[in-house]
Amino acid sequence: MCLTEHSFVEKLARSLQKSVARIEVVSAFPREIICTLQGICSFAHASKVFRQCMQAIHMNLLPAVQRLFSEDYIFLSEDDLYASTESLARLIETLALSSDSRVWMINAGYLQVLAELFRSERLTNETKEQVVNRCALSLLRLFESKECLKAMRETDVLSLLKPYSSLLDNKLPNFWRHVESKLLDDAYSKIEALAELHPILKSLRRADFAIPTVCSWSGCTALESVSTPTFSKCGRCGVVPYCSKEHQKLHWPAHKDHCLPKGAKPFGH
Repeated sequence: MCLTEHSFVEKLARSLQKSVARIEVVSAFPREIICTLQGICSFAHASKVFRQCMQAIHMNLLPAVQRLFSEDYIFLSEDDLYASTESLARLIETLALSSDSRVWMINAGYLQVLAELFRSERLTNETKEQVVNRCALSLLRLFESKECLKAMRETDVLSLLKPYSSLLDNKLPNFWRHVESKLLDDAYSKIEALAELHPILKSLRRADFAIPTVCSWSGCTALESVSTPTFSKCGRCGVVPYCSKEHQKLHWPAHKDHCLPKGAKPFGH
């Protein structure tokens, strides 16, 4: 797989876009939803070309996300929602951290996706807290760019997120005040802003941003606990995770053609 070859990556992006459309019309199964969102997140994180293709095909996740957290997907388990939410929040963080995608993600409505995560009544408080951490990192990075600040003001991000100011402040005291200071263009002195930003940054623990691992066998939807990891990985390549030896054996026929010994170079290198 070459994530720098534009034609290949564009086909990949369009394929994932079709999967997003299936979520939107409520014809996707839980495993497909999780794999689609995790795929978009992982490829966006790994490939600038993929992010460019997202922009070129106008990949819009908002309608699918709105449907995903509606009663239409009431059959999704708490673990399914957790995995989906983590992928979406991580995607937003990835786009915010990428200089080639920051302004686009604002104008394309990805902060509205974030608001949908805050709005959902189906997410646990613990999951929402983790979303808040990613949101904080994303917003802080966006605030560093004048172009992003301009786009956020033009799209009225302040009004979009204001209903969730208490949610943000409960996790990160005074964070909403910092948001207002940026989006209202100096709502209070810069000295106060910097003084309050330090404890906010200090409270953002990287452990809160771990992404749950999914068993690689297609017939399993087990998620590994972030706090108490129990999954093992393929002993040959050291990459592919499994919840049990049984599922590793079941997945081997599909995995063996792609399993490279540790340290081996990929084909074509």
